[in-house]
Amino acid sequence: MKKILLAIVITLSFTVNAKSPTVFLQENPKAANTLQNPEKASLCMAANGIVLGATSNGAAKAKLNKLNAIIWAFLEDKGIADEVEHLLPVSTNKIKHSKSPGRLLDSAGCENLSESIIKTYIK
Repeated sequence: MKKILLAIVITLSFTVNAKSPTVFLQENPKAANTLQNPEKASLCMAANGIVLGATSNGAAKAKLNKLNAIIWAFLEDKGIADEVEHLLPVSTNKIKHSKSPGRLLDSAGCENLSESIIKTYIK
């Protein structure tokens, strides 16, 4: 629980009008759906990890690290972080070997999840 609160507090300090996690999830049902599904969440985290590894831009890496910290905080709060972590290698493999990774990530709701979190907490 300390990890969750620490990640949220650190991240929330970057924005003045941050919403509580409960309000965020209520206002973003698609993001909530992704965060409640270990397979979908692991695809999104795997995609973020692939992009993070391929990015040399320091500002982009910092933004991705903040995004990932917030997602992990939500996953820990939902009690599925361990399951998502276990699925990460499989999800990374799926993305790397998919003929249409964009479609795979769209079906998981990754773009919506990332954009919602960035707009609400990172800006």
